[in-house]
Amino acid sequence: MSDPRLDKYLWMVRLFKTRSQAAAACKKGHVTINGKTAKAAQLAKKGDDIAVKTTPIWRTFEILGHPANRVKGALVPEYLQENTPPEERARLEEYRLAQREQILFQHDRGRPTKRDRRKIDRFKSND
Repeated sequence: MSDPRLDKYLWMVRLFKTRSQAAAACKKGHVTINGKTAKAAQLAKKGDDIAVKTTPIWRTFEILGHPANRVKGALVPEYLQENTPPEERARLEEYRLAQREQILFQHDRGRPTKRDRRKIDRFKSND
């Protein structure tokens, strides 16, 4: 297969959920090829190094091949090798855990939920 466009390749190897998200990331400068900012229409060649901005780090990959279509997650290592340092991946996991905690505990702020209101009512009725 000939070399695909970068946005299509990023979508095919599941770095982005949609091709338009991959193109938008390229447009914002969140994707580089061999250290240079990449455009969505640029060709993704075998052996190129890709860096993708995933808040708060840059994940780095090497292109190993080109799939014909979008591949299952289990087949991605045949086409893409991740070269992100382990300490950067650990930083990403810490960031994701912090984000998850923030989302889980948002109910503690502002107006009480229906469940919270029931707990308050039970507490007040026990006086």
